[in-house]
Amino acid sequence: MDTLTVGQLAALAGVSVEAVRFYEREGVLDEAARGASGYRMFPTAAVGRLRFVQRAQQLGFTLREIKKLLAVWLEHDLPHGAVCGAVDDKVADLEAQAQDLLQKAEALRLLCSTCRGLMLAEDCPVMQALAAGPLDESAPLEDRTAGFRCRTCPGCQPSAATGSTDSGG
Repeated sequence: MDTLTVGQLAALAGVSVEAVRFYEREGVLDEAARGASGYRMFPTAAVGRLRFVQRAQQLGFTLREIKKLLAVWLEHDLPHGAVCGAVDDKVADLEAQAQDLLQKAEALRLLCSTCRGLMLAEDCPVMQALAAGPLDESAPLEDRTAGFRCRTCPGCQPSAATGSTDSGG
């Protein structure tokens, strides 16, 4: 079998027919020739290209980055040192994203830890923090979550021993 229909290619590569068409439109796959019936006919090598794209996406590469990698892969005379540079850049990008996600998770943990009692939504520290607008990302994490306390949870109320009182909300 020298050529594949879009359905055959999709099945062999484990993607949808719509994905094959998308990759063709985006230039990841060469434009398919048309058979006598008018169907798109792809070379069997397109299966390998789609698998390459899928694996690169699984590893976090964007479509733009994948196109650059494909150019190196398909042009055997090009130096492949650029691949290591692209991989190093992607690793640094993924590490920065991971750090950012960890900081966001910690901020949410801190917000949730401020009150675990039963309360009204308007008193929820998480809801108050979200309603306060964008955070100052440069501020220490504790400063970004400070001041968000509910009015109804006993754990958040000032104690009588400190002289503070709260008549309830």
